[in-house]
Amino acid sequence: MSSIIPILFERVKNEMVPLDGSSHSFKHVERVTKIAQHLAELENADVELVQVTALLHDIGRLYGSPHPEKGIEPARKILESLNYPVDRIERILCRLLKYHSRDIILSIF
Repeated sequence: MSSIIPILFERVKNEMVPLDGSSHSFKHVERVTKIAQHLAELENADVELVQVTALLHDIGRLYGSPHPEKGIEPARKILESLNYPVDRIERILCRLLKYHSRDIILSIF
């Protein structure tokens, strides 16, 4: 696990407290992150990039709808505050916008 992951994990967990008890609480994010990490390892993907994206994938739910778009600036601010590399931030933000896209889902099949 990269050094940013435990810090980001705690940060997102604290930010998402208002969603406790909902179907998109931090428990959901934690499950998604574990599954995403496992798949990234199986596929020899960039595990850290996948973990960071998974941890932030529902952060926009705190700010309204549509949550992928609403989560972009909060995700950027969180990652910048952790001095995460700018090029990786941009890759993550792109994925956050697209993860609910029908085209992405269909491209899997």
